[in-house]
Amino acid sequence: MMNPSGTRAVFGDYISVYDIQRAVADGATVPIYYESRLAKLALNEAERPRIDPDFEEATEGEEVERKEKIKTKWAQLEAVVGAEKRLGLVARDIVEHFEKRTEVLDGKGMVVCMSRRICVDLYRELVRLRPEWEGVNDDHGSIKVVMTGSASDPVGWQGHIRNKPRREALAKRFFWHLFEADMQAAFLASRTNDLEE
Repeated sequence: MMNPSGTRAVFGDYISVYDIQRAVADGATVPIYYESRLAKLALNEAERPRIDPDFEEATEGEEVERKEKIKTKWAQLEAVVGAEKRLGLVARDIVEHFEKRTEVLDGKGMVVCMSRRICVDLYRELVRLRPEWEGVNDDHGSIKVVMTGSASDPVGWQGHIRNKPRREALAKRFFWHLFEADMQAAFLASRTNDLEE
């Protein structure tokens, strides 16, 4: 992923910056609130890391030694963060927190996950807890995973992989209908988010 200074080096300095504070002040968007939620990490030997198949593509051009360090750190962290027990705790926390908040305040939620695997697994945990949140197509359901992928990805991920027009339609459904109750949460993970330094 290109860092901001790299972006400026390629495209030049910013012409203008329109940040979220100005957008709220202008009435272009509603305030966005961030609330950190913590879930303890635990990992046993059976849950040891597995390497995402896109790793080689994502680290193309890296030195072999550096690539191996990144691979090891990423796999270990992804395994810990995405451990089944932890995702169960996170899912319960999301459900309880979201339901309590919406009793007193309308709103929606967005969860950004570390990897596509974690997004899909967290979605499954949430649907296990609240089956009524699931929808079989993009027009139905309260929660959706928004991610890119390919036909070579696991079969269990295929229902969440959308092309650009379908992702844009979901974004419109989620963002432009901010106060409609049909879609309450989105889980975001792009194909390139499966490996970050």
